[in-house]
Amino acid sequence: MGNTPVSGTGLSSLRRLSSSEEASKPLQRAYSDDVRPLSLDGIGRIGYERKSFDDFSLPVLRPQKSAPATPSEKAGLAFAGVRSQSYSATGSRPASPSRTSVLSRVLSFVADLIKGKKGAAYIEGHQLRLFYNRYLQWRFANARVEAVLFIQTAIVEKTLFNVWNATSSLWEFVIRKRINLQQLMLELKLNSILNDQMTFLDDWAVLERDHVDALSGAVEDLEASTLCLPLTGGATVDIKVLKVAICQAVDIIKTMGSAICSLLSRVEGMNHLISEVAVVVAREKAMLDQCEVILASVATMQVRAMIYGLRK
Repeated sequence: MGNTPVSGTGLSSLRRLSSSEEASKPLQRAYSDDVRPLSLDGIGRIGYERKSFDDFSLPVLRPQKSAPATPSEKAGLAFAGVRSQSYSATGSRPASPSRTSVLSRVLSFVADLIKGKKGAAYIEGHQLRLFYNRYLQWRFANARVEAVLFIQTAIVEKTLFNVWNATSSLWEFVIRKRINLQQLMLELKLNSILNDQMTFLDDWAVLERDHVDALSGAVEDLEASTLCLPLTGGATVDIKVLKVAICQAVDIIKTMGSAICSLLSRVEGMNHLISEVAVVVAREKAMLDQCEVILASVATMQVRAMIYGLRK
């Protein structure tokens, strides 16, 4: 029963230090070495040993903090050592070598824990430097990728601008060619229409010449007949001669009427032909409009085909 509180105190300290395996192993060894002399000293000294061990257990638990040992903690450790020495000096019996070894082992264990904390802080600093170096490497990689993307974007924009410039120049060339083609087609249509109408124009010239000759002859005959009539100066006329002259004039007028009727029929035929020509011209105009629309669609398809070829 005398060893029960000592063992409970040691187990509680061991449970608190279970997070670090390297720190727990020296504590277990020190505790196992110290329990044996305590069981041999007797019941009267058990309370004293438990008090000194509890005093030493306080600085053992403090190095479990995340920060390294502060000067106040070191002073606490020194004060605990002095108090243990005072306890040993004021006791009924002098300090045994086992208690001195326990004190030295506990102090060495605390020093090892402080060094371990310093080593952990050094490891954390090294890891932080590694993380910072990785962060710089990633920043450099990202900057390099951004620079490459910027260069690629500039190259693509320049290529697109060149393609757009080539497409616009090609479009202007196609428009000029379309205009020239339309002009040539209109000239060809006009030449074909004029060639078809040249025969009718030649016939019109012949008819006009005949008509002019007939009219000039009629005018001459009328003038001659009119000048031959004695109308002034007490002139007399023979009725038979006048009748013959009037009959001749009537015959001439009839001849002129027949000639005019023949010319009128020809003029009507010419008018009909001209109306047909007008209808043909209107149809040709409609066909030219359709041809223009078809040419526009063909030019658009050609431009699209060329753009598709450039993309390939």
